[in-house]
Amino acid sequence: MKKNLLEIVIKIIFIGVLGYILYRSELVWSGEQRKFYLKYFILFLTINIIIFIYYKLSEVNKKILRINFYSILFIIYFFEFSLNIVNLNNKNGINYKSELLKKEGKIFDKRKKLEVYDFLKKDFPNIKLYIPPFNYNFVKNIEIFPISGVSNTKTLYCNENGYWFNYDSDRYGFNNPDEEWDKSNIDFFLVGDSLTMGACVNRPFDTASQIRKIYGKSVINLGMGGNGPLMEFASLKEYLAPNTKNVIWLYSEANDNFELAVELKNPILSKYMNNNNFSQNLKVKVTEIDKISEILQKKEFSNQIKDKMRDESLKYKILKFIQLKNIKKLFNFKTPKVSFENSPPKEFQKILKKAEDLSKKNNSKFYFVYLPRFERYSFDDFNDENYLKIISIVNSLGINLIDFKAVLDNEQNPLSYFPFEMWGHYNENGYKFLAQTIIENLKK
Repeated sequence: MKKNLLEIVIKIIFIGVLGYILYRSELVWSGEQRKFYLKYFILFLTINIIIFIYYKLSEVNKKILRINFYSILFIIYFFEFSLNIVNLNNKNGINYKSELLKKEGKIFDKRKKLEVYDFLKKDFPNIKLYIPPFNYNFVKNIEIFPISGVSNTKTLYCNENGYWFNYDSDRYGFNNPDEEWDKSNIDFFLVGDSLTMGACVNRPFDTASQIRKIYGKSVINLGMGGNGPLMEFASLKEYLAPNTKNVIWLYSEANDNFELAVELKNPILSKYMNNNNFSQNLKVKVTEIDKISEILQKKEFSNQIKDKMRDESLKYKILKFIQLKNIKKLFNFKTPKVSFENSPPKEFQKILKKAEDLSKKNNSKFYFVYLPRFERYSFDDFNDENYLKIISIVNSLGINLIDFKAVLDNEQNPLSYFPFEMWGHYNENGYKFLAQTIIENLKK
């Protein structure tokens, strides 16, 4: 009786697991991540077959199978333990990057963000952690929706290249030398997200700084990590100067579609698309924006402390070990990221047209730059559906196109423009190459 009950319980558990896999694959992800969940389905099916065979065996053979099972389980966890010690699995990890930098005579800064924050705070008491303005989409009851960071302060962001990226924000909270705003003529206004901002490289290695340094042009960089097309249009509408020669709209295939899908639901941001006369007059509301930012600063600082305590806790380390986190990472058994790269929202074309019209009204030439993501060059079967749709939209509007994807495609090793040829933003060479590509493709 007990044996039959155990079998029933096991069957119910496995049916539940199968149902959960199908639920995640077909309902949560609408079939878009079917290839990812196929690995779990095969694993589940294999275990089911083994259990079925087990109950058909004699007692002697069952004992042999149990011994083999425990032996395999021991090997798996020993492998997990080994990976945790020597870090062989973590090609993207700090130890691997550190060894690469050593060969160049450089040192990888292994400090955690809060350690760097506390260190810099000694000389810069007002230092802030970088928080994407995109996060205001999830803050209720705000009267102003900022699309920039905190003004006139040192801001700490990320470490992908071996050092911590930080910058001194300008009078409006963007990554610019403040004096750029005082120039009588501005050659370029850059609009985009973190790739435009120059995330994870310090000045003068970001694209905007490279254009200033190498080509002697004046540049205002409105790029902010996390900003999507609607926020980018809003930033253009709020901050575009009348003496601007060129507006460069940089589209990131990594996350722009996802961000736009969220932005369209925001009651303040949606007004930029639906009301041609709408403006928050953000230029004169710097003090209010800085005050609002404290909401997210406190929350982010609290999250950083919680993450630090969690990572250092014995309970978390044991849980990671039980869950075979290192092996999952090694074989890419991890939760897929939210992605809308194959379906740009229909409003994208309307927003892009509004941005071009605004630029023309300002007597500025408008250019669209397509920025490829790391996965395009790290996976053999990367889907070009989004790329073709976006390029089609740009061409149908007759907008000047600078296709950085096509440029990188022709490079012998496109991955060399990413940090350590790994996932991340562009590295110093990547941003420099982007600056060169923009300059060389301008229409005289």
